Amino acid sequence: MNSIDMSADRIRQHLFFSLLPAEFVPLLIPETTVSVCLADTQIFHEGDVSDSLYLVLDGSVRIVKAMPVEPPFTITRVEANGFFGEYGVIDGSVRSATAVAAVDSTLARLPREPLLRALDAMHGTQVFRLLHHILDSIRAANERYVQELVQRTRMSAVGGSLNTIIHDFRNPLTVIKLSANLMSRQVREPVVANACSMIDEQVTRMNDMAEDILDFARGVVRLERVPVSAGAITARFERLNRDYLDRTGISFLSEADDAWIMADQQKLLRVIQNLVNNAAEMLPKGSGKINLRVAAEGDKVVISVADNGPGIPEAVRKRLFEPFATAGKANGIGLGLAIVKSIVTSHEGVIQVETATGKGTTFYLRFPRCQADGTAWTGNP
Repeated sequence: MNSIDMSADRIRQHLFFSLLPAEFVPLLIPETTVSVCLADTQIFHEGDVSDSLYLVLDGSVRIVKAMPVEPPFTITRVEANGFFGEYGVIDGSVRSATAVAAVDSTLARLPREPLLRALDAMHGTQVFRLLHHILDSIRAANERYVQELVQRTRMSAVGGSLNTIIHDFRNPLTVIKLSANLMSRQVREPVVANACSMIDEQVTRMNDMAEDILDFARGVVRLERVPVSAGAITARFERLNRDYLDRTGISFLSEADDAWIMADQQKLLRVIQNLVNNAAEMLPKGSGKINLRVAAEGDKVVISVADNGPGIPEAVRKRLFEPFATAGKANGIGLGLAIVKSIVTSHEGVIQVETATGKGTTFYLRFPRCQADGTAWTGNP
């Protein structure tokens, strides 16, 4: 953590100080130090001495619990204007979890001793206001913990079932793939050769999609990133899906700037496939429109998928990227967008959505831009 200077007024604006009697705030502000934590920095570890309360001025912090066998479990996230570390500070126990910066974050650190002196000097009703807020935070964290635990249990069940399903799934797919290869060698007509090539590629994609779901259930994303033209990915998608989109009567438009990213082409292709398929299933017949666009925006490359459908139901908008959250798609189990987000995030990208009832939906995928040779983008071709 790198210490920085920040005005007392900026620190005073934090929610924590609004929970204290006004006369105690000037006493605590000078005791507070401000630091910047880079993403993935551990602020304190489970078992450490509880020596400070932390205020999140900007950014986000994950509170993580070590698990005996599985990867660490995120209990909750503390966003800007929130605070953490208060349990150990108040009761004197060691840290019961680990705090990790989820993104680059600005934190204010208030040592335990001056805080306890202030609490001792407050009246009971004044302390109650602060404790009431802490109890509300505990209740919200417990609810999130239960939700996460339920999701993890469901994902474990999905993973166990998929191991069996994928094993049986591969056998007929292998036969189809071998038959297509055999046919392409024996029949020389261009139309048949192209059809065999499409079968071979689509079967490979089906196998890879099944593996993606299995990896997601395990909590991993495996990437083979190379410099790739984002436009080449969208062009390949159009080649593989143009006939399907034409048959459904959807007006499909694809356009792309010349821009490069470091990517696993197969996985980004599946991201686009998922977003377009979701849109296609919800579009009105005969008047549906989907626009797939690659735009170079400075040091970022933005891939957008826009439709003129009914929009995403309000009931699921806030948890759209959570596992098992569905938007009313027939036979959907709610894993598609969760997997999409995990793939985008693993590419150091960001996914955002704009939607309005009756006016359609647009997904934006933002990735770091690079040169054609894979080096960092400098602003020159």
